[in-house]
Amino acid sequence: MFTQAEFEAAMRVMLRRMRAHRVILAIGAAFVVLGVVFSGGDDFGLAVIGLLLLVYAEVVVLVAPRWRWRKSKQVHGEQRYAFDADRATFATPLSESTVSWEYFQALIEEKRYFFFLTQGRLCNAIPKRALAPGQGDALRALAGRRLPLRSR
Repeated sequence: MFTQAEFEAAMRVMLRRMRAHRVILAIGAAFVVLGVVFSGGDDFGLAVIGLLLLVYAEVVVLVAPRWRWRKSKQVHGEQRYAFDADRATFATPLSESTVSWEYFQALIEEKRYFFFLTQGRLCNAIPKRALAPGQGDALRALAGRRLPLRSR
């Protein structure tokens, strides 16, 4: 079962990995540098815009997971995962989904989670603490035969 803290932490990991988040941070940082360097001490408008972009990017990472937890009733309660050579099954108190491995684009392994990436920005997250000893290695091996494996 995901706790609220785990859900929010997992979502923050994925949000920070998103290309859009990195681009906003890079643009914000560039605006701050350019605004300071080229302002000559007179007008820091560009730097202020850069700071606003940096703050916006981090506020999204801090606020969106809590908002998503409240909206996502399917992650409240016990979750079950099952994997075999042909498919993966994810079950929550509200739904059950069985998909072929081709549904996933990649498996990302982080310190505390496995993320099964699907289309776009979607993923299925599994807390490693939910796995019995040895299951993480078995899952990594099984997924490694079918998916690109990315780790941090």
